[in-house]
Amino acid sequence: MKHDKTIFICIVVLLFMVLATAIPPERYSGPGDRFIPTNGEFNEVLRSFNTTSLWNCTPRALMTVECRAYTNDELNGTLSFFESLPHNNIALYAWDGGSFNVLLTNETGFEKRLPRNCIITDYKETRVAFSREEQEKLRRELQAFKELESVIQDPEERAVIHNKTVDLTITLEYALGLRSKGKPCNITLATVNINYPKPESNVPFMALLWAGAGVLALVGVILSRSRDKKLVFGALIALSIIFVGTYVHDSWVQWNSEKAISIIEALNQSNATLKDSSNLVFLHVTLNDPEKARKLAELLKEFNVSVRVRRDGPKTLRLDGTLPLRELGAFKNASGRVGYLLVDNESHFYEEFIRKYELEDKIIEEYLNEVSPESREVLREVIRENQQAIKNLRTAMYDRAQLVILVYLPYTASPEAYHDLSSKLAFVGVFLGLGCILTSITGDERNR
Repeated sequence: MKHDKTIFICIVVLLFMVLATAIPPERYSGPGDRFIPTNGEFNEVLRSFNTTSLWNCTPRALMTVECRAYTNDELNGTLSFFESLPHNNIALYAWDGGSFNVLLTNETGFEKRLPRNCIITDYKETRVAFSREEQEKLRRELQAFKELESVIQDPEERAVIHNKTVDLTITLEYALGLRSKGKPCNITLATVNINYPKPESNVPFMALLWAGAGVLALVGVILSRSRDKKLVFGALIALSIIFVGTYVHDSWVQWNSEKAISIIEALNQSNATLKDSSNLVFLHVTLNDPEKARKLAELLKEFNVSVRVRRDGPKTLRLDGTLPLRELGAFKNASGRVGYLLVDNESHFYEEFIRKYELEDKIIEEYLNEVSPESREVLREVIRENQQAIKNLRTAMYDRAQLVILVYLPYTASPEAYHDLSSKLAFVGVFLGLGCILTSITGDERNR
């Protein structure tokens, strides 16, 4: 009778293991695939600008719209709104969602009419707006440099000024709207991203089944009198501990990570001043626990560094700030308690710009008295602007450093990795369990 009990327990243990492997890694309950072809209005709008492709069209503005669709009702309401507008192919896929483009010839009231589950996350003009004063300033500079070029005899110096006139000509054409990267189209191009809900993990159910298998295997150890059976049940307990232990460890790491991330995100100051510099300082931090996050916060507070925080991938946080160059040595020593630091210097790029401005000023000063009074005044203003630019470049080289902190989140196994681990452990468990069952059956037959 006792043999029958242990055989039954072994069968149930194996059943739990097989069920844990049969469960898919994730479950999904959101909307499914959808496809809506490009409507006629989309092509008509493009044809009105003598083009058939967005690649040949430069919109007046670019807009990004983010929508969530967690249920079929939300998706149907979202699509019914955008189908009424000129749109290209709408291809959405289960577990993922998708993106498509909408053309807006008139933005009036568009944001107010958006479905509740949609928001505008980005908007920018594609062409830089120049005021009349800026356009007039460019005209005067271009005329002054053309006159300067005409009085220069040295070929090398004349080539330098000629390149300047070419740059000014191109800039003025952009300012006047005479030049663009593509055919100007008086539309706003809205990129609509529809996000489906993230799949939910089935790993907790797998862990529950493996825990149940471990408990039953422990009962089998207690009830078995055969040493071989005790060893088999002990091996099954070990398999259960491997899976459940990995799950508990990862859950603990994930919980600590979320606490640490909240500490890091609290450092974000959206109005933090970010300035370019030839000195690039990269601090790499692996976020093991909340204590590491607190140390990083203390480090930034110690050096009075304000940062902007943003996600830089699923497993990385990026913090951007500005560090006084005089404090770089002390910061490097203090940063050793939170991560490792790398410094890169790109002064040669800045020096190249400085040489360019200095050469330009030298040529202007050499021929300044040979141009008209009007051009002379314009060129003097150019010298003043060049001197200010040189001062700003030297400040960026010698007074500050650009600080980039990359915070790496600890690795935790994905649901697919857990499913793979469960499959491998279950294979070993079934192999051992079947041996135990066959041994019990043959032992019973010998006893009879």
